[in-house]
Amino acid sequence: MRGVKQTGIGIYIENLIKNVLKLDSENEYVLFLKNIDGELESELKKYKNVKIIDADYPWYSYGEQIFFPFKIWREKLDLMHFPHFNAPIFCPVKFVVTIHDMTPKYFSGNKVGRSFFRRKMFDLVMARTLLKSEKIIAVSNFTKNEILKFYPHTSGDKVEVIYEGLREEFFVKLNYTPTSNFQSLISSFIFYTGAWRSHKNLVGLIKAFKILKDKYQVIHKLVLGGSEDPNYPEVRKTWEELGLEKDIVLTGFLNLKDQIFLYRNCDLYVSPSFSEGFGFTPLEAMVCGASVALSDIPAHREISGDLPIYFDPQNQEDMAGKIYFALNNENFRQKFASQGIEFARKYRWQDCAIKTLKLYNNITKVNNA
Repeated sequence: MRGVKQTGIGIYIENLIKNVLKLDSENEYVLFLKNIDGELESELKKYKNVKIIDADYPWYSYGEQIFFPFKIWREKLDLMHFPHFNAPIFCPVKFVVTIHDMTPKYFSGNKVGRSFFRRKMFDLVMARTLLKSEKIIAVSNFTKNEILKFYPHTSGDKVEVIYEGLREEFFVKLNYTPTSNFQSLISSFIFYTGAWRSHKNLVGLIKAFKILKDKYQVIHKLVLGGSEDPNYPEVRKTWEELGLEKDIVLTGFLNLKDQIFLYRNCDLYVSPSFSEGFGFTPLEAMVCGASVALSDIPAHREISGDLPIYFDPQNQEDMAGKIYFALNNENFRQKFASQGIEFARKYRWQDCAIKTLKLYNNITKVNNA
């Protein structure tokens, strides 16, 4: 497994590793990690059945495709798990792969979208990975259906849906004191956190926020969590052109304590995405007691259920109207206070690890029979 310091995929890698190791002291685990932080490395080294190997190859690079397979081969593994689609084309051992979404099929991104070569390499690597894998883990039924739609040669029996989970810190009732100066935001703010990419629809959210200010006269600020991405300058350009500089607050990268603090103190959490494979943040917001408004897309409906209010992500007037309703309807807010936390509790990393470990063992038993 490679890469921990990412957004959704990084959360998946770190929490799956930790929870599988808690469950299994019999199998030996070799962890290929990139840019591992000292705290996590120390935690993993406590397990006697773990070996950590540096795999500091850039994602989607020649090193990942040429040199990384040699490191894998040298360890004589029974099974390899790639937590993302970008497995080496010529992987020397049997492997499983986790597919999080098919977003690049719809939104290639400003960086990849400019490169014909990158788009073709995505298709080549994805198709090859799906074909050669022993099993494919999809993080939602929606993602499974997308895999089968875009790669119809893939057998449905080969794809197993295993839901992701929420980090244990979200279930601990501690009064987190923010490490950054967020106290001034406590009064009234709408919150978003995540990557700044085209499929996240931040431009649409900012335009809807302008409608909330002009048409509905809301007093709230819009807090955008996550690091600003220079590959998507249209986000900043939008709020500057609309004159919203004083009403938008940028947090930069959020550590977990600050993220929990903002979830707990926001008036509403909004996820306006055009496309998701699972969707961590709405569940994180719910388990922190926040009310939630979401784009009406299949993954949100599947994972977050009927509690949130849903809006058309293509229609900023609809988005603004639904957000205004969510901010001002006490029955809606009380529903989250009484039901949201319990709903989100059903997503636990331990359950994800149990199902994933069972999949590992089933494959290795067949291979060793």
